[in-house]
Amino acid sequence: KLYLYPSFWSGKHRLDNNIISTLDAIVFLYQSKENVIRKLSKNEAFKLLLTQISSLNYDNLDLWNNITDKLLNLPCYYLGCNMEKDAYLTLKNQLEVDLWR
Repeated sequence: KLYLYPSFWSGKHRLDNNIISTLDAIVFLYQSKENVIRKLSKNEAFKLLLTQISSLNYDNLDLWNNITDKLLNLPCYYLGCNMEKDAYLTLKNQLEVDLWR
């Protein structure tokens, strides 16, 4: 499993939670007029993940491969969303169906 840990930096609004959680899914966001979500294939997810983890230290390829394998075994989604509350509900409903049955 992959775990998420809090950061010491909270930003200007001080909206943070000091919790540790497992990473259960990855969601890539893009701005859209409509709230839509679709599950990505492993190939699509890899292309999007690669740009997000490119700063990883490639000196340890075994570690890089291990992390990439774990990430690609998670469900990955592409969420087109606007600034309405319905965007959150679109994601929540999809995750309830796929992860939290």
